Amino acid sequence: MKKVLALIFIMTMSTFTQAADKWANQCAYTGKITTIYDDTGASKIALLNSGAYYVTHTKEKMAGLSVETGRFDPKTEGPEKRFVGWVKKADMKLVDYRNCSF
Repeated sequence: MKKVLALIFIMTMSTFTQAADKWANQCAYTGKITTIYDDTGASKIALLNSGAYYVTHTKEKMAGLSVETGRFDPKTEGPEKRFVGWVKKADMKLVDYRNCSF
């Protein structure tokens, strides 16, 4: 019984720590042109225009941004999103999720 309770506790804590990033599934905004990096954050890939973006991936200091493609998928009841790239969290600001689709 103690092993089962310990296993449940470990699984619960593991799930909690994975979801602890406040950037996950949020909307981020930048008012300036920002650099897009590769997934390691070492190489610059392109520039990102100012605006609001969906945060669909997170790392310690990086946020993976996506935009709506304009296609609606009735199975998921939400717009399809296309991954844009990684940006430094310091270059972005979290905003209300409803402001992501201007």
